[in-house]
Amino acid sequence: MEPYMSLTVHFIDQDWKLKSINLGAIPFNDDHTGVNMAEEIKVTLQKWNLKLDDVISGTTDNASNNSTMFTALQKQQLSCFGHNLDLAVNEGLKIDTVSRAVRLVRVAVDTFTRSWKKSRDLNIKQKELNFPEHKLIHDVATRWGSTANMIHRFLEQQQPVNSVLFTDRKHWHVMPDTAIIRCLEQTDNVLFPLSKLTDTFSGDQYVTVSALVPVLEYLSGTLLKIKEGDDSSLEINLKKTILKSIQKRYESEKIKLFLSICTYLDPWYKSSYVSDEMVVKVKDHLLSILDEEIQVQEIIDVEEKMNEESDKVGLSNSNSNVCGSLTSILLQIEKKKKIQKTELTDREKLKRELHLYEDSENISSTEDPLAW
Repeated sequence: MEPYMSLTVHFIDQDWKLKSINLGAIPFNDDHTGVNMAEEIKVTLQKWNLKLDDVISGTTDNASNNSTMFTALQKQQLSCFGHNLDLAVNEGLKIDTVSRAVRLVRVAVDTFTRSWKKSRDLNIKQKELNFPEHKLIHDVATRWGSTANMIHRFLEQQQPVNSVLFTDRKHWHVMPDTAIIRCLEQTDNVLFPLSKLTDTFSGDQYVTVSALVPVLEYLSGTLLKIKEGDDSSLEINLKKTILKSIQKRYESEKIKLFLSICTYLDPWYKSSYVSDEMVVKVKDHLLSILDEEIQVQEIIDVEEKMNEESDKVGLSNSNSNVCGSLTSILLQIEKKKKIQKTELTDREKLKRELHLYEDSENISSTEDPLAW
């Protein structure tokens, strides 16, 4: 089987519309080292006349060669939230009591999915007991969401399932006992609400990176918040395990600043989910970007002006050459003073603009941030 590497770019076009284009599935027969992958990305971008300098960041899973690739590209890596959530939940599913309960419910589900007679009998019992006529779901080992759905569906159908198994002495023992059912219920309480998040972050027709900070707060403050007196020891253990695993993926100061900038600049959120301390850092970073832009542009302007003056003067004798050199020096001094004045003015303009931006109301989540 030939290995491939897929590369998708996301960008805002000249009409301020979000676009997503797959540049292709690239055959990749070299060793999958980060350096080789980085070179392949450079080649692919060049084929499409795209500049690496215009790339802000990239999203991948947490494989070590991906991290090496971004280091070679000197670009910001942002690990996939869906992948991080998958890793975190699987950490929770490794808890002994949870792991055992999942294995047992899987055996029970197998009994029905592998027998058309059992499936038929289940459907009969569902009708008799006035239960939803839903089929049991078998999970896929690599997709935690399917495990959450398997547990949720089994709990929904446990009465008709129990009724079918109770009359079959050969298989009645596969019905989980009360302790296992209680464990499944507690696991379902934690996992099922999380299953909605994966789909939310799978879209490519809307921006998701700016939602990461709000979602991380939603996880810690709502979905995975410990409810003292209500949560069982298992639920507490599950929540702590999952939350710790997710948070460690975003704990570096560099990632925190990057995500905070994205959230702050999204008119859906602005500073609503960014701490006051981080807002200061975000503004400082934005001002530093402006400083760099000003310096680069003014240097270009000075060079162009010098070239223009040199062409106009066209002096040939030594005195004229001295005069020309003096003119160039004076131009540089004059330009430097102008740069300082312009820089201050532009900084103040940006500060005022950011102040007005913060004071204006956040737009509704039903509105398009790019049309704001």
